[in-house]
Amino acid sequence: MRAEPRLWMSGGRIVYDVSGEEKQKLTIDALIKKFSESTGQAFTSDKALLG
Repeated sequence: MRAEPRLWMSGGRIVYDVSGEEKQKLTIDALIKKFSESTGQAFTSDKALLG
């Protein structure tokens, strides 16, 4: 089975694109850190994570 990529968008642009082994090992904490690094903003809402 092929892993599908996961995209995270903010402000209409892709801020993080992950797939494969990296996606399988990704944790919530690492994802939030990547968001902050990519946008220069703190992740302030857990609504996106609670889906």
